[in-house]
Amino acid sequence: MIYLVIIFSIACLFRLVLMMLNIYVARRKREEVEDVLYFLWSVSMVMALYMSNVQASHLFLTWVVGMVVLSLMFKVEKKWSRYQLRRFVGVFYPGISIIVIHSLFYQVGAWVWGLTLSVTLLSLILYKLYFKKLVHRYFTLTPYKMPFDETLNTIDESLNNALYMVKGKNFYLPMNALFTSLYKGKRVMMSEKLISRLNSLEVKAIILHEFGHYKHNHLRIRVVLLVITVMVYTLVLQSIYGFNGFGEGYINQFMALIFLGYPLSMVGEIIVYRIAQIQEYQADDYVINNHAGEALFRALYVIGRAQGMSHKHPLYQWFFESHPRFKKRLITIHQAAKLDPSLLDLL
Repeated sequence: MIYLVIIFSIACLFRLVLMMLNIYVARRKREEVEDVLYFLWSVSMVMALYMSNVQASHLFLTWVVGMVVLSLMFKVEKKWSRYQLRRFVGVFYPGISIIVIHSLFYQVGAWVWGLTLSVTLLSLILYKLYFKKLVHRYFTLTPYKMPFDETLNTIDESLNNALYMVKGKNFYLPMNALFTSLYKGKRVMMSEKLISRLNSLEVKAIILHEFGHYKHNHLRIRVVLLVITVMVYTLVLQSIYGFNGFGEGYINQFMALIFLGYPLSMVGEIIVYRIAQIQEYQADDYVINNHAGEALFRALYVIGRAQGMSHKHPLYQWFFESHPRFKKRLITIHQAAKLDPSLLDLL
């Protein structure tokens, strides 16, 4: 067990250092400090469970109360906004998930990997069935029409009618765009603010970027990667419950799950994010090959200015973000498209 504790401690220290670095570069320092305190509180409860004889139920209750207190401390508005509520739920989700997963492993045993994989596949099916309903419930979608040039028309005729401007019904949407097509029903959805802030050439470059994800089958690759990750993760964790070196009993097995599961999940998280960043560069290359490199450069510059060019530390973003840093990405586009050197003065 001591080796797992060391691995767990190294993984926690690694993430904590990167989270601390975020505080120095973030525009919203309050949120970064909040995340650090959430993380420290959760880790301290895990170590308390390992090092003391306190009942697990008492520690869990202490953890919940501490999380609620921290959330109230950092709550700016008198009434919680949807964003603050989402952050609050996001903080509790990992802890509750660990307890549920452990209960499944402990009760179901050897069948749990198949059960977990089945739940993953079922989630993908439900995504297909209910995604459209959820989108129309929380967003207003308006078909977006723009004068296509010959380049766009040759990409895929079915995609010409798949453009939508999206507006949140009860909440704010940042400047962003995404492509959705898990099975059929291809869509490129762009926020209202993105369309209003960019000119037609820049919007066209963003559309080409999203089409690039479609041409490279990025979404399907991520789904396959998700399934593989779930299988590997559950099979490795299953071995814990067949090895008595961690001790018998619910708590000992639970600690083994945390001490091995967290570093393992963090490695999987890093792999997924690194692949996602590579896919972003591939989609950018698709735009450049369709002679819209400068428009993409200017569009990403506007988006980066709106979102904050350096909202995360470079090291944290390299490991735990799905998109590359804006500045590095813009320099890569500038070099690949051989753009005017004066454009670099914007950076």
